[in-house]
Amino acid sequence: MTRTLFLCACAAVLTACTSAQTGTSGLSRIEVRADVAMWQRSGMDRFYRGRGPIDVFSPAYRRSYAEYQRLKSGPEYQAEVERLRAEAASKVTD
Repeated sequence: MTRTLFLCACAAVLTACTSAQTGTSGLSRIEVRADVAMWQRSGMDRFYRGRGPIDVFSPAYRRSYAEYQRLKSGPEYQAEVERLRAEAASKVTD
């Protein structure tokens, strides 16, 4: 539970930074959940386990971050948003 909250917080911070740069705001809960999914799929979550320092200049970190950016700006993100919307809609109708 704590790990999930931490990942959500990290995703929210990164999304806020991205939003500030692009001038957009007001992400939906589904968009944040999709962002977290891209974060996890790229492997970024493995760098934030524990309390040790994070080497953001390491090749592994940079590869994962580049993959996160690719996923976030690619069709994978939109597909995840649509999947989560469909999942939410099916819960409402149940």
